[in-house]
Amino acid sequence: MKSGKFSPTILLYALLGSLLVGCTFGYNFTGTKGTKSNIPQEGYINIPNFEHQALDGPPNLSITLTEKSKEYWQRNTGLSVGTTQNPIGQYTLEGIIEEYTIIPIAASSTGETDLTEAALNRLTIVLDVTYIPSKDSVSQKVDPVAKNFKLRQERDFSTELSQSEVEQTIVDEISDQLIIEMFNTIYGGGDW
Repeated sequence: MKSGKFSPTILLYALLGSLLVGCTFGYNFTGTKGTKSNIPQEGYINIPNFEHQALDGPPNLSITLTEKSKEYWQRNTGLSVGTTQNPIGQYTLEGIIEEYTIIPIAASSTGETDLTEAALNRLTIVLDVTYIPSKDSVSQKVDPVAKNFKLRQERDFSTELSQSEVEQTIVDEISDQLIIEMFNTIYGGGDW
């Protein structure tokens, strides 16, 4: 190695290394689209039990959506969830389950006769959601406008699944998607 000269390769590595040290990368693994500036980092949110106004559906759907919403908000914001002893929050999230339907969408032939039967069903769940910041939140630079919107999720599934399998898997998947979509609509500038 000759003294007094720098190798272009070493210079290139030093330059790249300094660029990487100076750069920061951020990625959100929660599935949310919100930015830290519009997601509350402190305070309380009140999430009363979602109302089940649909004509059908599992009896625990309201509790499932409510509890999953509470867990999701606690994980992805700085908010504490109000309790029955402390129901007053700076924010309120209310939900109404408006629709729970299962309809056949595809037919198949039985082969032995001319009879056809459903091969696929579609489960649809529709929520009406209201997000209300309290008047106290105005001073904390939070959007003081209440937001009301509807969310709809559908999943197709085989008719060979039992009702309990549908409720344990398909309803659970739809519930998770509804909560992520709800969060993104409120904090990520979604359409309403």
